[in-house]
Amino acid sequence: METGDWILLTVVLTLAANQVLVRLPGWERRPSMFWAVQGVNLLVATYVMAIGIPGLDGPVRIFNWVIGLLFIIRTVQNNIAWGEARREAQEKARRGAGADRARIRDALRAGEAQRAEAAESEEGSG
Repeated sequence: METGDWILLTVVLTLAANQVLVRLPGWERRPSMFWAVQGVNLLVATYVMAIGIPGLDGPVRIFNWVIGLLFIIRTVQNNIAWGEARREAQEKARRGAGADRARIRDALRAGEAQRAEAAESEEGSG
């Protein structure tokens, strides 16, 4: 394989990493993995736009820019998806905490009711 083939393979693998990243369960809680993929996206975009893939010369050189812009768009899409996923996770945690508080409050009320009934029955028998 030539250098251009290796670079093209790297481009394809980076695109695949983008697809895998956003489909992993709990990916929004793995910032190191997210930022690693984002960094590779920007590195590939910069390299392809500045240096280009060997073999894409002449009028076909424009595809270097197309590939670079594709990675920039993918970076923006990943950032948007990550922000939305984190907001959803925070909202779910907030709702879960509210439900926990409601269950605790109901249990305390039930306990107080049982204690009041027990106190009444002791007063009635005594």
